[in-house]
Amino acid sequence: MARKLFLHIGPGKTGSSALQVFFARNVDALQSQGINYQVFENVRRAMAGQTTSGNGVKLYCYAYPDKHQRDFDLEELCNVIDEYFGSCSRALVSSELLSVMPFTCWERVKEACDRLSVTIVIVAFVRHCYSHMQSVYRHNMARGTTMSFLEFLQTQEAYYPSATLRPILRVFGRESLVVYNYDVDRDRLPDRILDVLEVPPKTLSMSAAREQVNVSPRIETELTAEVADVLSKRYAGCVKWINETIFDGRNVVHLLGEVAEPPRRWWGRI
Repeated sequence: MARKLFLHIGPGKTGSSALQVFFARNVDALQSQGINYQVFENVRRAMAGQTTSGNGVKLYCYAYPDKHQRDFDLEELCNVIDEYFGSCSRALVSSELLSVMPFTCWERVKEACDRLSVTIVIVAFVRHCYSHMQSVYRHNMARGTTMSFLEFLQTQEAYYPSATLRPILRVFGRESLVVYNYDVDRDRLPDRILDVLEVPPKTLSMSAAREQVNVSPRIETELTAEVADVLSKRYAGCVKWINETIFDGRNVVHLLGEVAEPPRRWWGRI
């Protein structure tokens, strides 16, 4: 049977920790649907509701050994991808770390999947720019940053979803990518993943989907004229690129967080 690898890559601040708890607590139910969510030690921690980096850390390490001063080995990467399937024909892999891999690493993943005759589907969520940067700022405040929101925006190099999706599109093309608007679907994230997996929600424990994990502290940030100006100058081009390239010219993602209307996501041909 043809094998299919589903990669949930986040990126950051789009509910990945909560989704990984949901996946971990539904390992058996997913397997009954023919989908393996490979259990490593951090997955066991996620079963207890702890924040982890997901079961995709191993894939990240073998696709991006340069980060740890190791040489790349295609055979090792193939073995890791094989391991994710277990006895199933479909595998679910989740980690925000995958969202920061450069172009070369995605080429390696593609080469390994081609060698294994594995079809790959990559799932990502994007947020309105202002709400995304607010969430990232709150996360950094919790870690001790003393910068103002305006100063913080001026130091950020990229609006993460744009930097994440560009290399993936170059390697895999649009047909392998499924993108949802997080701000619209934040209360239905597991349902959106199950849509991609073609798994009926009633077959899983949806109570695990309601648990809040790794929530950033609520710190209000005022949308001043100066903040709006910085957002426009630094990120308007990124938002435009996402709407034009991912959502076929529809204004699904907004710079300042207007409510997006359906269609809420773009489907590749999977």
